[in-house]
Amino acid sequence: MLEETRLGVDEALSAITAVREKATEEERPLAVAVVDKSGELISALRMDGLAPRFLNGAIRKAYTAAIFERDTTALRQWWQDVESSQLDWNDPMISTLAGGLVVVSGKNVVGGIGVSGGTQAKAPGGPIRDVDAAEIGLNAMGLGLTHREGSS
Repeated sequence: MLEETRLGVDEALSAITAVREKATEEERPLAVAVVDKSGELISALRMDGLAPRFLNGAIRKAYTAAIFERDTTALRQWWQDVESSQLDWNDPMISTLAGGLVVVSGKNVVGGIGVSGGTQAKAPGGPIRDVDAAEIGLNAMGLGLTHREGSS
């Protein structure tokens, strides 16, 4: 019989709360989503004033990180290296925009977190980047959870 470690609602809500607090501090509404290792949504939030499309983006980023077991930017780089693209996978949920992190416990993928509504590039004194907000959410989950850029 197989035993699995999975993210639960408590971890998802901890992540969402931390991202929301940082976004409020930065006066930048964000969307955040947490999925289990199969890419199924556990919980999500779209802050007031943020267009609905950003929630879809956050969910897609979290989903992609979980099912491909790598961060979304690492996936984009991998596809460039092997001369492939998301069109080759026939899955409209895939996103390679920055801000999707795979969540790892030990050596096991347990889920993904995605953030949207921030920026993609780092600018001194600029708005928070999606990937930095996702890191904040990941750290708030506790339990020594980490992420990895590429596949194991």
